[in-house]
Amino acid sequence: HEVPAGEATDEVVVAPAATTVPADSPEEGCVFSEPLRVAAWDAWVDVAAVEDRFVVAGVSRTGSGEQAVAVAIVEGAVRQLGLRALDEDAMAGHRRAPSALAVRGRRAALAFVDGRQLLLMAFFDTSQAAPLRFATIAPTASLRFAPSLAWLNDAVVYVAWTVESAAGRRVLLRRVAD
Repeated sequence: HEVPAGEATDEVVVAPAATTVPADSPEEGCVFSEPLRVAAWDAWVDVAAVEDRFVVAGVSRTGSGEQAVAVAIVEGAVRQLGLRALDEDAMAGHRRAPSALAVRGRRAALAFVDGRQLLLMAFFDTSQAAPLRFATIAPTASLRFAPSLAWLNDAVVYVAWTVESAAGRRVLLRRVAD
């Protein structure tokens, strides 16, 4: 059956029709005129546009481990939104899938797989700094495949992730309330 755009059923979420917004862009180079460093070390991040800013969030390797990081880029400046050291990082040299970031208004959801192969997720406000508080969404997830996030409404996010075993791969889906 057909579902109107923007409405949801238990089986499907129908995206509203895409719209485009005209914007000036440079002929070449960075839109901020100079590249900005948002992490001091290697990072696996996702980027989203939120009103007057960009939000960059994910996992960054530090000298002694890994940390979850969220920053906003506003008027060409990097502002930290949240930071949290991870309890266990992925083994050095081990492949790591990127994190997933989804925004709705000023709320954001961040999901990634840590070194214990737990799927972790946090909600945060993109307009102010606050500690990142992660919940374990699944006890097993693949480090090789990125999770995916989609807002259902202002309070619920769908998260999908991959689990690998000797029997093969499975993709799982869960609803998570903000």
